[in-house]
Amino acid sequence: MLSNIAGFANIGSLILATIIAYIGVDQSRKRDTDKVYEYLEGLSNAKNHLEDKLSDLIENQTLFYFNKFSSEFSSFVNSIEYFSSKIINQKLYKTKAFKEFQGESSYSLLEIVNNLLILFEFIEERRFREYLITGSNSTSRKNLRNTFVLLKEVLTVEEFEELLKTCKEKGLY
Repeated sequence: MLSNIAGFANIGSLILATIIAYIGVDQSRKRDTDKVYEYLEGLSNAKNHLEDKLSDLIENQTLFYFNKFSSEFSSFVNSIEYFSSKIINQKLYKTKAFKEFQGESSYSLLEIVNNLLILFEFIEERRFREYLITGSNSTSRKNLRNTFVLLKEVLTVEEFEELLKTCKEKGLY
């Protein structure tokens, strides 16, 4: 009789351990999803600041507003790199939340980097032609090292090669 009770206790312990492990895995996934959304929120805030500075520049195309926009662009580049490094370091690119961001959002990482290249070209044109600022821009592809590592992980080979080609054309290489 005692051995039967001990057997049931062992089975009960195993079932309880399985339930606890399942809950732990489920909570871990939820935390990962929360982290992705937290990092996306920071990226969205940086994007909004950049859009505000761009609208200011469009309304008043002076060197002062251009410099504010250029500074905000650098800040946005840093935000993308921070986002990418967090996603890579925590392997969050394998989560459902990140895959949804990549697939369902018009602000997927590739879309963001493509828009970034357009803005980079815009800044470089204005810098040298309109404002006669000499010296190189502090932004280069090395500032987006983790972003390109992440993009290589999530894009097809063809998409990644096309992106590198665009980077060379825009001067961000």
